[in-house]
Amino acid sequence: MNQSMPVVSIGMPVFNGEYTISYALDSILEQEFTDFEIHISDNHSTDRTPEIIKEYMAKDSRIRYFRQPRNIGAYKNFEYVLSLSRGKYFMWAAADDWRSPNFLGECVKLLESHKSCVAATSFDKFIGRNQINTFTLAGSKSERLKQFIDNSFHSNALFYSLMHRELCDDFNFELLECLAGDWIFICFLAQRGDILRSPDALTIFSDNGMSYSESRYSMFRSRLAHWFYPLLNFSRFAYTLSKNDSKAARSNIEAKLFSLNHYTALDQASLETRKAHSLAKIVIIRVALKAISTRLGLYLYRRFFGFALA
Repeated sequence: MNQSMPVVSIGMPVFNGEYTISYALDSILEQEFTDFEIHISDNHSTDRTPEIIKEYMAKDSRIRYFRQPRNIGAYKNFEYVLSLSRGKYFMWAAADDWRSPNFLGECVKLLESHKSCVAATSFDKFIGRNQINTFTLAGSKSERLKQFIDNSFHSNALFYSLMHRELCDDFNFELLECLAGDWIFICFLAQRGDILRSPDALTIFSDNGMSYSESRYSMFRSRLAHWFYPLLNFSRFAYTLSKNDSKAARSNIEAKLFSLNHYTALDQASLETRKAHSLAKIVIIRVALKAISTRLGLYLYRRFFGFALA
C-alpha cells in the first residue's frame, strides 16, 4: 500500500459495536483491492469496542483509531471520519455490515471507467431477507432525482457507496441532522453525476441501524410539522432540486414526496401509539390518523404540504 496517499479511504464511525465490529472489519480487511486506509472513530463507547479495535490495529497497519472524549452524535462522527481521509475515493462503512471481497475493486473499476459516475456500490440486501436491491441513479439530473424518490426506502447502499472524495467538501453536514438526512446526501451526490452498481459484488446490511430504532422518529422530531410531515426537511431539499423542471414534472415530484410523507406519518403514528403510556396521547394520535385518512382530510393535508414546500 502507498503509505502517503492510499487510493481509498474508509471511515467507520462506531458506538458500542462490540458484537458486530469484528464481522465488519474482517470483510474490509479481506478485500482483494488492498490500497486503502481505515479511520475508525469511536463515539465514546462504553463496551469492549476499544479493546477489539486495538487488537485489529496490532495486526494491520492500515487501521487508525480515534476515540472521542465524549459522544458527539452520530452524524458529527460521520463527518469526523471523512475529515481524516486522504484517498482519492472515500466511503463510510458501518460497524455491522458485510461486503463481498471484490466490493472495493469493483467500485474502483466503475469509478475509473465511467466519467459520469460520482459514486459506486454493489447490489445489496438486508440480512435474513431475500430482496436484492439493484437500482441505479443514472441519466439526467431530473431522472436521477425521480429514480431516487421511487426507491428511497431501499437506498442504504447508495449512502455507503465509494465516492469521489473531493465532492464531499461542498456538502453542508448540518443537513444530515434530520430524519432521512442520508437521503439528502444521496440526492446531493446524484445531482453531480451517476451512482452506479456492480452486479458482481454484494453488500449485506444488518437490521441494527437507525431505521429500525424505536426512537427513529422522536430523535428528529423538533417541531409540530414533523408529526404530519416527518420527511419535511428532505422534501424541501428534494423539491428545490426540481426548480428548473417543467411545472408538470415539479407537480409529479411534489406528489411523490407527499406520498412518502403520508406513508411515513402513518408509520410514525403507529409506532408512537405502541409506545404511548398515556391514554390521552393514544386518543389524540388515533383521532389525527382518522382525520387525515378521510377524503377531505387527505385533501387538506395535501394542500398544507404544498404550502410547507413553498
